[in-house]
Amino acid sequence: MKAIRWVVAFLAVIAAFAVVTWLAGALILRDALTDPGVRWGVATAAGLAVATLAGLWAYGFAVGADKGEEGTATGAAKTGSGRVSNKISGGTFHGPVIQGRDNKYNADPPPPAQGKRAEEPGE
Repeated sequence: MKAIRWVVAFLAVIAAFAVVTWLAGALILRDALTDPGVRWGVATAAGLAVATLAGLWAYGFAVGADKGEEGTATGAAKTGSGRVSNKISGGTFHGPVIQGRDNKYNADPPPPAQGKRAEEPGE
């Protein structure tokens, strides 16, 4: 059953590309772009854009059978009732905790080395 979903997803992406490319190249852009090379190049780009979006849908469709009918997440995200408790530095915080102790940012230039004076600009 999983292979059938992948085949359907693949065919949907190919169909989306082919239909959009043909519609844009043969019908929509025919009067706007007279040079066939440019017209079909733009039509191909439009087809690729739509096929990319169709590919995102197709992947979700193909692997959707693994998640069950309701489409909920499995594993650790499903366990628990949504209450989070984190113990950090002796305290307990309920909810998500973002720590900035490992972030290092220094906007000042480093101090000059011992025995040397800082060079002035233009020296």
